[in-house]
Amino acid sequence: MSQPALSLDAEPLRPAATTDGARPGWAYPLGSWLFDLVIANAAFVCAYLIRYPLGFPRQVSDFNYVQLSEFLSTEITLTVILAVILPYTGLYRGVRVAGMLRQITSIFNGCTVSMGLLIILTYLSRVYAESRLLYISSWALMILLLAASKAAQGGVRAWLHRRGVGVVNLIMVGASDVGKMVMQHVAAQPALGYRLLGFLDDAPHPEGRFGRFSQLGRIDQLAAIIRDFAVSEVIIALPSNAHQHAWELIGYCQEQNVRYRVIPDLFEMSLSRVDIDEIAGIPVIGFRESTIAGWNFVLKRALDVVVASLLLVLSLPLWLIVPLAIVLDSRGPVLHRQLRVGKDGQHFTFFKFRSMRQGAEDEWHQLRALNETEGPILKIRNDPRLTRVGRIIRRTSIDEVPQLWNIIRGDMSLVGPRPPLPAEVLQYEPWQRKRLSVAGGLTGLWQVSGRSHLNFEEMVLMDIYYIENWSLALDLSILLKTIPAILTGTGSF
Repeated sequence: MSQPALSLDAEPLRPAATTDGARPGWAYPLGSWLFDLVIANAAFVCAYLIRYPLGFPRQVSDFNYVQLSEFLSTEITLTVILAVILPYTGLYRGVRVAGMLRQITSIFNGCTVSMGLLIILTYLSRVYAESRLLYISSWALMILLLAASKAAQGGVRAWLHRRGVGVVNLIMVGASDVGKMVMQHVAAQPALGYRLLGFLDDAPHPEGRFGRFSQLGRIDQLAAIIRDFAVSEVIIALPSNAHQHAWELIGYCQEQNVRYRVIPDLFEMSLSRVDIDEIAGIPVIGFRESTIAGWNFVLKRALDVVVASLLLVLSLPLWLIVPLAIVLDSRGPVLHRQLRVGKDGQHFTFFKFRSMRQGAEDEWHQLRALNETEGPILKIRNDPRLTRVGRIIRRTSIDEVPQLWNIIRGDMSLVGPRPPLPAEVLQYEPWQRKRLSVAGGLTGLWQVSGRSHLNFEEMVLMDIYYIENWSLALDLSILLKTIPAILTGTGSF
């Protein structure tokens, strides 16, 4: 596929000082592990205080009252079990990329297994004091307090990372579709704590870049790049025809004591799409199509109708204020109607509050020279066609409110690729038409990952990733991330 040209101006990359991007070590996981054991003990003590001194859920008789000191051996045993089990849940691996859901799952599994082992030991031995309500409440409190602790630590770490504290230097080896997707993901989430320096690739890229990302050199220059730029982590994402070089690259990383990760790239498709079955004992590999089908489609459609209807009701004041402002500001209709391409190439009428002067669409060809992105779409940061009110409603995304009606009608979805113009679709390369396999969306993955700062090819790659990896959780995550993206106006123009 063709590579996009430079879309954003950027400072040329210079070699980093050796103090930049310190390599991750064992100190943080060890400190986190010790702190979690303290939290677990605090949870056990709190559970004791709630059960005995406070008498919840019912008072304990003097005969059955047990002093905290009698639970000391129980607490010590639980601590030892947790100390062994928690690391095996993966709680302390991949701290930078671990999502909250994964951490909660690890905490739940670790606490459940540990408490189960403690209960078994209690019933097999007379060494430990027992209290079923104490065990249950301490188990619940451990999960709650550990999850709250991880959330707080993650918030502080993200705050520091956004300010450049504790970030590590990262490079990508290979510019396959999967590699490009990972670069976009890392760049869109500064809270991960990575400083993405750029990528290595043997194929030349226009102006030495892919979108926002600099090409640092060829793949065989990895060892020199690691030294010159104080690289702490390397992600290897080679296309399927270049995997024979992976071991050599891993050797470079090991020699330089640099953490590395290898992304498997099976026929340029994500592994989440691979179906492995067997026929007569012979393994057969197939590839799943879009996951937005069957009951998943019904679930997504139900979410669209319910949420869009609620938002439409909540936005009623805007339907009074915005049209009045548009009429007073410029001549022309309040609503802008436009033909767009939806699912499977079907055309539909797309609604927006008018943000441009009347006849703006006729000026499209005259403004192509001002386009700030590659591909068939037109994006201009200071579009001269915008009205005064139009600049405000475009910056705040209020102009998109009428599309709630498109969603209720079934033309669009809350989340999905942005529906293109028919003229844009005519310029698509064959692989880019994949984004038309689902209904267009009011928001989408690329809108919360840079919005207008992404070039067209980056947008399409993200749309295809969304289509191939759809889940209800992904939709909800994108909807939640859309709110701060709108409030801050990040990348919108």
